[in-house]
Order: sequence, then C-alpha cells, then structure tokens
Amino acid sequence: MMPIGRSHQAPPIVAVDLGASSGRVLVGIPTDQGLDVSEIHRFANRPVSVEGHTHWDVLALFAEVRDAILRVRRQYGVWPRSIGVDAWGVDFGLLDREGRLLSNPVHYRDRRTDGMVARAAAIAPKHELFAATGNQVLALNSLVQLLSLVVNDDPILEAADTLLTIPDLFHHWLSGSRVVEFTNATTTQCFDPVQRGWAAELIARFGVPARLFPEIVQPGTILGHLLPEVVDDASAARINVIAPATHDTASAVAAIPLDGSSAFVSCGTWSLVGVAGADARLDSRTFDAGLTNEGSADGAYLTLSVQAGLWLLNEIRRQLESAGHSVGHAEMLASAASAIPLTSLFDPNHPALLGFANVPTAIRDLCARSGQVIPVDTGAIVRAAIESLALSFRQAIEALETATDRRIDTVRLVGGGSRNELLCQWTADASGRQVAAGPAEASGMGNIIVQSVATGLASSIVEARSMVEEASSVRWYDPRPSDLWEAAYERFRVIRDMQDPTG
Repeated sequence: MMPIGRSHQAPPIVAVDLGASSGRVLVGIPTDQGLDVSEIHRFANRPVSVEGHTHWDVLALFAEVRDAILRVRRQYGVWPRSIGVDAWGVDFGLLDREGRLLSNPVHYRDRRTDGMVARAAAIAPKHELFAATGNQVLALNSLVQLLSLVVNDDPILEAADTLLTIPDLFHHWLSGSRVVEFTNATTTQCFDPVQRGWAAELIARFGVPARLFPEIVQPGTILGHLLPEVVDDASAARINVIAPATHDTASAVAAIPLDGSSAFVSCGTWSLVGVAGADARLDSRTFDAGLTNEGSADGAYLTLSVQAGLWLLNEIRRQLESAGHSVGHAEMLASAASAIPLTSLFDPNHPALLGFANVPTAIRDLCARSGQVIPVDTGAIVRAAIESLALSFRQAIEALETATDRRIDTVRLVGGGSRNELLCQWTADASGRQVAAGPAEASGMGNIIVQSVATGLASSIVEARSMVEEASSVRWYDPRPSDLWEAAYERFRVIRDMQDPTG
C-alpha cells in the first residue's frame, strides 16, 4: 500500500473489508494524481461457539467499524465522504419486523447443514438447482442453511421478517437500509441469474418464507447517510453509505484488469479461481466442471471454482500453537521451502477439511489413505498444503478453459495469498502460466473504486482503477518448466478422484 505522505483536504473514502479471519479498513484520499490508498485499521474476526453452534460476533465487528470511522475523523480532521462494506458471501442475519437482529449469524462451517445437501437434492436435483441459480450445491450456501431451519422447524423463521447478507447487515446498522446488494445475492443460491431477481418459485419449493427477501440493489447504490447515533455526532450525517460490490471476490476483481486470456485467483480464507463474462454460464459443461457463477462489480458475471485457501495454513499454525509449538508465518514458509518437494499431495477441498477440522491430522490421514508418505514435521505439512493448493488451482484453470473455450495465459493472484511467495511461484510452476501477484488488499481497493464512481470522483470502474494503480503492488512470477510438476499433477488428479466421496 502507498502511505499517505502529504496533507490532504478532500474527505476520504472508507472501505471496510471483512474477511473470515480478519477485517481491514482502507481509506482512499482524492489527490490531483488520483487516489492515495492506505490501511488505517486491522482487527481480528473471532467466531464464537455457543451451545454447539458457531456464530459470527457481528457486534464486535461493528464496534471495530465504528472505531475506524472515528479514527478517520481524528487523523484527517474531516468526516469521510463515504463508507461501504464488503465481506464474505452466503452467511446472513435475520431481522424481525422492527429491524432488530434476532440472533448472531451462524458460521458457514457450522454443522447445522450436515446432511442438508442430500435433502436439497431430493427437493430439486443438483443440475436443476444449478440451472435455476448458477450455483453449485454446497452445504455452506444460504439456501441450504435456510433449508436446515425449515427442516428443524426453527422458531427463528417465524419471527424473521428480513434476511440480510453480512455486508448488508452492516449497511443496515450504518444507514437503516434493508436491501441486499447484487453480488452477494448471487452467492445465496436464492437468486435467478436470468430474471435477475430472487428465485421465488425455488424458494417456495424449499419452504422458505418469501417475505425474507428484500429489494436487490446494484453495486454503487447510495443507500443513505450515516445514522448520527453510530458515532454520536449529528455532523456525521453527511457521510454517504454506499453498497460497493459487497461480495469480497467481486470487489477484488474490480481492482484488477482482466482480459480474455487471463484468470483471477482471489486467495484469502477461500480461493476463488475464475474468469469474467457478460452472463452467468448455466450449461451442462459448466455444471459438470464443478464451476459456479457470481455477480461482478459491473453487473456482469464471474464464472469460478470455489477452492480451499489460506484457512489451511492458518489452521496448521493454530493447531501447532495449541499443541505448544509457537511458530511464525515466515518460519512456516521457510520450513516448507526446505522440505522435500511434491512428496505428499491431497485434495484441499476434501469434505474432511471443510468443517472445523484439525487440519494437520486431517492432512496426514488423507495422505495415509492414498498410500503416500505421511507428512510429520511442520515443513512437510505446510509444503503439502501449498503444493496441493497450487495443483488445485491448475485443475480449476483447466476446467475454466474447457467450459469457456478460451486459453488462459496469465493468472492474476490477489488477496492475502499474493504475499505468499511460495504459493505464487508454485502456482506458476504447477500451471505453466505467468502469475501476477497483488494487490494483497484487492477487495478493499475494489470497494474504494466502486465508491469513487458512485460519488462522482470517476466516471467508470476502469477510470477509477487507473486512479489507484499507483497504490497497487504487483509482482510477476514466471513458470519454471519441470517434469516433477507434470508428474505430480497426474498423481494429484488420481488422488483427488480417489478422495472424492462421490466417486
């Protein structure tokens, strides 16, 4: 990020980027040269388990957002021009008719959806659900989460009046709005990409009350002004609350240039590997390739593969620390770099790794089941995870090429994963494609870009992107051809098929 090194008079744009493990707040300062971008606040996102279920502590997160607004006021001497929130998809909060949150949103990894994918497929076959929504059927999808409430006759459904996705919930608290923004709506499996509205007939088949689904708005919609009580100051009511591309993947893609020969990997807790297009791809080739569709910041679509991400490495580190072995991120990567290459591979998307698993134990078990060397020390486990992620990215890229009839030559790897030099280089080596890594804070930057268009600072996303390019740090990685990687990829494909529970 480019630090702010001179005095600025123009009110800043504030982007709140909520990830599954941490939140970041960026500010964009208008200057004669464009927009200077800097991080002003970072905080942890710690889910809380209560009575057998895991929830997001959204009140604690909102307190951090409020503190960030006050910090901007102190640092720059003015209230922000605008503020917008992006976050992960699929999870949601339920409000009563007075707009009060009924319960802390449940975490997408919570076990309440165990067995619900089969229930969903019994109501509508998976290919039919895909054709109706553009989404693959996953346990974490909003529709499947809602089905679990219906099946269990959860009383919260009777009390609920409005469903808001996570960023829309924050916008509700900031401005009083009760809407869902397009890009996050497309992650729910409750959205019809052809009619571009809620999939009313499908929702009714699942027994979910139609009243829950509010108006859908487009990225860049000004939702209103900041409620004065948020910061206990009536003068803050001039702050515009703007819906950016609220799904963090869509915001990340807004920050980078893409053409017909490039794909993106938005790598954070999850990795989304995809390409941009005009419309959702609902054909059988896309379904068979395991690809899904989500909205983009310009109102078009991204076709992508949902892959595991940095959660694997974060959990390896957490489990090591829980066992009394304190290890830093740099130390983990150094040990991985010195480990024997391409020895132990596994499917990073295996169901054994989708819940709140003990990741090191699960990796060892998966390697044992496939007859490979079992990684024992930290370096071997971390190396297995990074190499397997790189190989899974290659497989996703090839699936995208097949489904879209295009050749992908360049991979734009953004998000936290762009800081991991091993992941970037090994993605280039595994895929045989050039990797452009960065910016690390692409989601926050894309958030600022959409807000700058909404407030008139730029006429288009392309122009706004050029205004922040100076703040973008990109590093290029060239592939190093190797027979070892080719042989490893063939092994990986066999192992993945072997470990696929659907056969």
